[in-house]
Amino acid sequence: MIIIRSQDKMELLEVKGVILGRGIVSGENEVIGITYWGSEISLGKYKSKDRAMKVLDLIHKQIETETTSDKVFNGVRTVRNRVFSMPRE
Repeated sequence: MIIIRSQDKMELLEVKGVILGRGIVSGENEVIGITYWGSEISLGKYKSKDRAMKVLDLIHKQIETETTSDKVFNGVRTVRNRVFSMPRE
């Protein structure tokens, strides 16, 4: 699970899976999107499939390395979910 903010900054979603261009109307662009409660939501549009794949790689890297932060300081535990913001380009 990861939290992703859409490219237009209008949506912040807890995401379990991400798709590339499949089932989402994209016109000339490659789209990274999700299916959320039966609706297809575009998280970002990119000029090429290569660029869209690089963005998916960035999401993958964040999931693998640090989607949450769990720290204890002075006896107080703080858990934070990290948010991935979709790049503009």
